[in-house]
Parts: sequence; structure tokens; C-alpha cells
Amino acid sequence: MKVEIWSEVTCPWCGLGSHPMDRAVERFEYADTLSHTGVPPVAGRPAVVISARGGGYGPGAPKEGLDYVVPTLEAVLGRDDLLGLDVTTVIPELTMAAHVPAPAALLALHEASLADAHEQAGRPATAIPSQTAA
Repeated sequence: MKVEIWSEVTCPWCGLGSHPMDRAVERFEYADTLSHTGVPPVAGRPAVVISARGGGYGPGAPKEGLDYVVPTLEAVLGRDDLLGLDVTTVIPELTMAAHVPAPAALLALHEASLADAHEQAGRPATAIPSQTAA
């Protein structure tokens, strides 16, 4: 039997689930047949990070440069000394502009960002199936 558990890599609370899993594996009748190397066999495989934002951290935005989540995900997923995945990042910004009066002036920027995000997401959507076919 092969059991793989993956959790949110930037969330410190996700480690809480590993202790009950470890105890369950210890009680498993065939626990001696299980192995874990600590190195996931995913290096080089494609991964897509999609981070939709109500506001914006892009160039010219008031909060430019304050995005700490996406760079962390890109580092953990893409660095060779960590998971080593081939990461593509897609970021539609200003998604609240269509729904909230305050950023409504940014609607044109949101629409351009969304169109760009759809194009960016479409490329890996067509490429990944051929890359991962067994």
C-alpha cells in the first residue's frame, strides 16, 4: 500500500495532522512494509499556482511588493533543494473591482489581468497532460 500525504506548505497548522497519521501507520498491521524517504518524487514535474487577488500587488499598485504568499509557494515548490517542481504562476488581480464600488475605477485593469490570466492558465492546461501521461 502506498499512502502519500500532501498539505499546504506555508501553513504551520498543517503539521498537526501528521501526528495522528504517524500513530495510525504505527498501528497498521503491515507498517514494516511502508517506507518514506522524505524526498517527494516530483522534481521536474509541472505545477501551476493560481493566486486570485481582490486587490493588487503588481507594479504600480499601492501594495506593490507586499505579496509574501506567492513568492513563498514558488520557492517551496520550485527550488531544486525543496520540491523542484516546474512552476508556472498565474495571478488574476483586482478581482473585486467588478463587485465592489471602491475599486470600480480599476475595472479595466482587472479585465486585462483576467484575460492575461486565462491565457497564462491555458498554456499549462494543454501542456501538462502530455507531460504527465504515464
